[in-house]
Amino acid sequence: GRPGRSPRSGMLPPKLARIMLNLSGASRDGVILDPFCGSGTVVTEAMSMGFRNIIGSDLEPLAAQASEQNVFWMRDHYPETKRAQVKVMQAPAEEIDFSNFVAPPTSSARDMLGVLIFVTIVVLLIGAAVFLLAAI
Repeated sequence: GRPGRSPRSGMLPPKLARIMLNLSGASRDGVILDPFCGSGTVVTEAMSMGFRNIIGSDLEPLAAQASEQNVFWMRDHYPETKRAQVKVMQAPAEEIDFSNFVAPPTSSARDMLGVLIFVTIVVLLIGAAVFLLAAI
């Protein structure tokens, strides 16, 4: 399995990450932004699904490091994922610099809507998890 994972932090099942990516409706040439990437499950699943432009960010340094390890692992084990432009950083989502990471000129409003829907799904899932944990 992937090298960067932690039994103590939340682990998103890869199948759920794929469902979220499919629900986003983003094209393979659009930009996938995971502002709370953790160990990079969404990032690596997006790579394996053929997305070309992927950004992952997390406040936690160990999470960002694990995500980067998993990106390198994917590229070593699945050569077809090397085509993806992937950027993983340890930073708050609002500090992400998009100037060197731009969707291709063919990107449409539909692609940007896909990114927005994906980020919304991530935020809703995190909110639901927090709610459920608070209820326990």
